[in-house]
Order: sequence, then structure tokens, then C-alpha cells
Amino acid sequence: MQDANCKKYRFNRLISYFWLICKIIVFLNALSLHIYVGKIIDGISIKLKEVFKMEDYSKRCIDLLKERGVTLDDIAECARFLQADYHVDLAKEELLESVRSVISKREVQYAIMTAIELDKLAEQGKMNDKELENILMRDEGLYGVDEVIAYGICNIYGSIALTNFGFIDKKKYGVIAKLNESGKNSGVCNTFIDDIVGAIAASAASRFAHRWIR
Repeated sequence: MQDANCKKYRFNRLISYFWLICKIIVFLNALSLHIYVGKIIDGISIKLKEVFKMEDYSKRCIDLLKERGVTLDDIAECARFLQADYHVDLAKEELLESVRSVISKREVQYAIMTAIELDKLAEQGKMNDKELENILMRDEGLYGVDEVIAYGICNIYGSIALTNFGFIDKKKYGVIAKLNESGKNSGVCNTFIDDIVGAIAASAASRFAHRWIR
């Protein structure tokens, strides 16, 4: 009787160990699967970030503007001009941060790149449509696509930016006046860039006005 009880006890212990081992195996498998799936998800996430990574074109745009004779200081000075009636002692250096912020916007970067490329294509005689090329080269008065692209920049910063743009486009202040004048010379096309610079300055002035603490 005692031997029977002992065998039964050992058998039960054996069964207990067996189930414990099974649970450990299941746990380890689940853990391994979790780690494996986690690695797969991490890998997919990294790939997706690489695929959809949006490159910052700020430096490229600044270089493109400089290539066409426009610096950030020039644009900041135009923005200062737009705020001069409201902030008499305002220095252009105080507008530089706003200018950089405007140029950091993806929509603005696309507008800059498109506008300058169109000017360059016309200037280099590389447009397929020669009639359109001639229109751009002489900056024909009724051609308003350049202003439309500029409006796209101003729309980001509201009605103040649009009003500022109309004002500085009429006044032709600073580097905008230089671009407008040089664009009238043979072989130079500044049809788009003068409006782009005006829009950036107008938007920077608008941003400054919105952030001003009275």
C-alpha cells in the first residue's frame, strides 16, 4: 500500500514537472515570437521613415536665392521696411528669424525652387515654348502667374501677408527693386524671383506682427 502511494506521488510529481516544462516552452516560444515580431515592426518602421522622410530644402533654397543675388539680409531688410511704420527702431536683424522660419516651410521651399527654375530656364533659352519664354523674358504686364505663386506663400500667413505683398510689390523696395530693374536687361530673367522675395518678406513681416507682444 505504501509502495502504491509512493508511485502515485512520484507520478503526480512527474506530471507536474511535465506541465511546468510545457508552460516554460510555451512562454519562451511566445517571448521569442514577441521579440521577432517586434524586430519586424521596428524594421518596417525604419523603412517607412526612410521612404517618407521629408528632406529639408532650406539650405538649398537659401543657396538658390544667393545664386540669384538675394541674401537673407536683403529679405529681412524688406520685411523691416514693411514694419517700419509700426516699429520705428526695429532692426532688420530682428526679422532674420522670421525670414528663416518662412523659408523652412515646405510650401515656400517648393515655390522658391519652382520660381527660380522657371527664371533660369527662360534665361538660358531652354523652354520648349519659345513664345512663353519671350513673355517671361520681357516680364509682360498681363502675365500674373508669378504673383499667383507668390500668393501661395502669403496665404500661409494670412491677410496681413497678402496686404504686405501688394504694398511692397508696388513700392519695389530694396533688393526687389534691383531684381526688377536687372530683369529688364537683355539676357536676364527675374520675372518670378522678385515676387517670391516680396512674398517671403511680406510673410516674415506678417509673422513678426502676429508674434509681437504689446
